[in-house]
Amino acid sequence: MPLQNEQRLLALLYTSASARVEYARQPQEFCKRFHLSPQACAAMAAIPNSSIENYARSLIAKRLNEVTKLLPMTAQSMGEAFREAFYAYSKEVPTRGVDRHLRDATAFAKFLAARKESAKAEVSVLRLEAARVSARGSSPLVVCMLPPTEWITKELKLRKPEWVVLAYLRVGRYRRWSRMVIPLPNTSHSTETSKSLAGD
Repeated sequence: MPLQNEQRLLALLYTSASARVEYARQPQEFCKRFHLSPQACAAMAAIPNSSIENYARSLIAKRLNEVTKLLPMTAQSMGEAFREAFYAYSKEVPTRGVDRHLRDATAFAKFLAARKESAKAEVSVLRLEAARVSARGSSPLVVCMLPPTEWITKELKLRKPEWVVLAYLRVGRYRRWSRMVIPLPNTSHSTETSKSLAGD
């Protein structure tokens, strides 16, 4: 149990900026919350704050790298703002467990979508990539509405810019997906099917 408590404390410090600030102010009191012995508290307090900060930044950098792979077009369209937004998001949002990178990308996409300063073009790119990321997770059905931007028209190979509903439906047990692109409104309901998400 003492070892588990130490691991919980370190995990919190490495993933929460506010916890690191509080720990730097009163390390002994902070450690006591995790029911550590006086000796363990002293050992933890001996760890330089700079070491904790450096390791925390390295974890965030790894997360950013994985999320960039999952949202590459969003990252490209936003440039440096993508990196800055991710650091703001990741300060208090940890990630762990199976499919953690997919969940991280999905949560970050929601974080970006909530930002009022996001440009219309960026939002359309984000919606499409967020749908693709969600489709790689456990959801049996993913649906999103996309605006009539030139980028969406080119990416989805539409005949002209128009509002569309994009849906991914799981087929079978091996995460094979049927992709449907339905133009709206007042257009013929054409359907495009891809063999799998990987081939999208």
